[in-house]
Amino acid sequence: MAGEDSKVFLDELNGTLSVNMNSSSAAPGDSTSLLILIEYPDGVQTKYKLKQSTTFKKLFDAFYTTNHLSDRSHLRFHFDGQRVKPEDTPDGLGMQSGDCIDVRSEQEGGLL
Repeated sequence: MAGEDSKVFLDELNGTLSVNMNSSSAAPGDSTSLLILIEYPDGVQTKYKLKQSTTFKKLFDAFYTTNHLSDRSHLRFHFDGQRVKPEDTPDGLGMQSGDCIDVRSEQEGGLL
C-alpha cells in the first residue's frame, strides 16, 4: 500500500529482529515495544521486537523475508491455541513481552 514501509533490522548483539514501521499500523505515541518469539515445530526460536499496536502483517512479512519464503499460503501462526491473523495486534491478543507464537505448516488432506 502507498505510504506503508517496514524494515527489519538484526540486532547482532542479541540476535533480535526489529520490525521498524513507517505506517498507520502503529498508533501515534505508542512506544511500548514487546519481544515476541516465533517458534518452529523443532523448537528453534526467532526473536522479533515490535510495538503493541503494530499489526502482525508486519511481523509475518519480516518472518517470510528473513527466512527466504516466497509461498505464504502454507504456514499458520498460533498464540495460545488461537490462530493469529495479519490484522491482529499484540495488544488485541493480550500478549506480553516474551510470549511465543507457534508457526506450523498447514495440513491438507484427509484420513489415511
